[in-house]
Amino acid sequence: MGDIHAEPPNQIFLHDCHNNTFVNLRTMTLSDNSSYIMVWPNDNPSPLNISDANFKEYYNLEEDFWQMKNAVSSLPSTQEDAYQKRLQELMMCSGASCHTPRSP
Repeated sequence: MGDIHAEPPNQIFLHDCHNNTFVNLRTMTLSDNSSYIMVWPNDNPSPLNISDANFKEYYNLEEDFWQMKNAVSSLPSTQEDAYQKRLQELMMCSGASCHTPRSP
């Protein structure tokens, strides 16, 4: 597995390797225990563009711990937009700017 960026106190951003074919925003708060994943084609020259993702996954880990049912279609658009915005921020940050605490 590639790099792991801890996002205190309640989010972790994961990406697989140097070509970033997927990213995962893992959220752990009292009100949100979830995993939101975006996938790009392997030949994508600019994986930092959210709109180029060709597959998305969302799992409410309180209800689906083993991540068997992709619930992205039931995710409210406002929540999906917030996850995408946070992923975009984390994909573009570096150093200490990646560790700015966020409210749950």
